[in-house]
Amino acid sequence: SYHMLWNQLCDLTFNLSHLSSSHINSEYNQAINLCSLETHCPTGAGDCQFPQSCWHGLTDCDVRDFTPFELGGFLNKPTQQELAEGMGLTYPSDDPTDHFFCGLHLEDINKKCNTQPCPDGASTNCDYGQTCYKNTVCDARIRPGYRVTQPPTIKPTPSPLASDAREYFSFCGVDWAEANTCKMQWCGNGSECPIGQSCFADTECNMKDKLDGPPTMKPTEAPVTYDDPKNTSFCGFSFGDARSHCSVESHCPSGLHQECPTG
Repeated sequence: SYHMLWNQLCDLTFNLSHLSSSHINSEYNQAINLCSLETHCPTGAGDCQFPQSCWHGLTDCDVRDFTPFELGGFLNKPTQQELAEGMGLTYPSDDPTDHFFCGLHLEDINKKCNTQPCPDGASTNCDYGQTCYKNTVCDARIRPGYRVTQPPTIKPTPSPLASDAREYFSFCGVDWAEANTCKMQWCGNGSECPIGQSCFADTECNMKDKLDGPPTMKPTEAPVTYDDPKNTSFCGFSFGDARSHCSVESHCPSGLHQECPTG
């Protein structure tokens, strides 16, 4: 939308209070013909020479048309294509909604590209009186922060509960007695109970024991039977040597030569 200060103009003749509609158009056109940096009055009548007054709301007169682009104006402003390609973008965009813009008239939008984008195509998101126009030459991708997606907020890890926290003793049931059977669903983690049941606290059931679980025991090796050949396998240079040096140290239960000392 236009900023009032851009559209204020010093003029002696532009006074609408006593004119008919036909004369208003004539006076308005005379004022517009004087549109320039010299007649601009951003702070009011003090910027004008006596006996001129400062008139505002002249939507057809915008001082930015005479202001260099580097200073915030439209003079020598690069085209939207030049700006987009300067950012390494392909113009026009593959997404047509990048060219949806609000405005009063399509011609005015394409000339200045200074109104807000409306990528959803809805005029309800535009300023009062404006319409969302499609297929404009304007490119929203060159706007700072356009469609920047904020990183998702990471849910903080909750602090560990104390071993006697009530949450560990909360279980579902149609009543407390059923919840206290320790066979029902745990609800201390905030999960909802099945239909018809409620979450009861202070039961005699302790979910922490189930969550922690018993310590993992090292599996016991299968026992060796009395007549297993492993019991009579020993290292030695010969059968007689193995028999005469029978000991725990020379035992080779796998029956493989690799298990015996070299030599």
